[in-house]
Amino acid sequence: RQRRAPERVLVCHVGPEDVAALPEAHPGVAFLRAEAGLPRQRNAILDAAVFTDGEGRVLRVNRALERQFGYSADELRGESLGRLHLDRRLEGRATFDLITTPYRRKDGSVFAGEAQRSAVVGPNGESLGLLEVIRDVSERVEAERARQAEEQRSRAILDAIPHMLLVSDPAGQVTYVNAGYRERLQGAPLESRVYPEDRAAYAQMWAQATREGTQAEGEVRLSLAEGGPPRWFVVRIAPIRNEAGEVSEWVASATDIHDRLEAERRAQRDEARYRGVLEGVPQIVWLSDAAGAVSYFNRRWTEYVGPERASQPFASLLHPEDRAEYLLRWQEALRARRPFEAEHRLLGKEGRYRTFVTRALPLGDAAGSEWVGTSTDVDDQVYAEAAARLLATVSEYLSARADD
Repeated sequence: RQRRAPERVLVCHVGPEDVAALPEAHPGVAFLRAEAGLPRQRNAILDAAVFTDGEGRVLRVNRALERQFGYSADELRGESLGRLHLDRRLEGRATFDLITTPYRRKDGSVFAGEAQRSAVVGPNGESLGLLEVIRDVSERVEAERARQAEEQRSRAILDAIPHMLLVSDPAGQVTYVNAGYRERLQGAPLESRVYPEDRAAYAQMWAQATREGTQAEGEVRLSLAEGGPPRWFVVRIAPIRNEAGEVSEWVASATDIHDRLEAERRAQRDEARYRGVLEGVPQIVWLSDAAGAVSYFNRRWTEYVGPERASQPFASLLHPEDRAEYLLRWQEALRARRPFEAEHRLLGKEGRYRTFVTRALPLGDAAGSEWVGTSTDVDDQVYAEAAARLLATVSEYLSARADD
């Protein structure tokens, strides 16, 4: 990176009496003092420095430059500065101020240097040459590159998240939005797309979070397009704290839950309609889990067994003479996941047993699914059939006696 600045000219003599008058802030003071034979100051900089003629040919270098580049002063004397620079654009510039540019050492290795080049002129305006001071900033540059790479990686991850994200400072100024936010809101402020009926709840959520410095969450409707239909989102707000424990930033996410909510509402409507049908069926209807434990009875169960017995297990209300065979066949059906059917007597609220036919089927083919069953009162039918058989038997008997 190169930052241009007005030319800087160092006006000096190279004798001791004149170098002593140079401003301490100039990065070449230590080099010139050493060259002029003055004692080093305790705070003199130790950066590499090279003094050239007006054409950029090396006249002198300090010991720091010899150590940094691996060249001796004799090897560089008379050479062009281009031997050290990788950026050839610098060869045509007389001066520059604090740029970061690549340099090459004698062994071919490259490092990042922060450099400054100044013109050195005498008191009468005559040109004495150029002074370039170089500081090795490789560690700083590498750290900055690593930081930028990590920032790019983090932003790539945030852009891949299927939610809208924004980051704001403590004053509420937005400093970052991810790709999902940009694509769906086209840069519009999040609060501007909150559905009018939800704006009060949205503002209260932010106010509570910022006041208490805590996380907050709420469901609001957002219009993704100006004046477009609203969709349901869950908005989450969380603070980011610095080392002192103070809130330095806020992160907010908006997750689209509209399709899920709609599916849940449809499922609830379907379940309500399904339950309504079950409640209207004249038979006892029940649901059980894969192990046979009943989880639901329709209202006909309570109507038949009575409120006092409604909480008792189904099998406990079977006639004692029918219970063992019923349970055996029911367990076999559960293991084999095959349809179940049994005729049995069931105790009613009047304390009298009536005959029922119970049928059950597994819901689906997967193990662990529910069973649905019905228990139909066939007592009157059984009684009528028994009466008919008895009448037929008596009639046959009387006919035989009449023939005799």
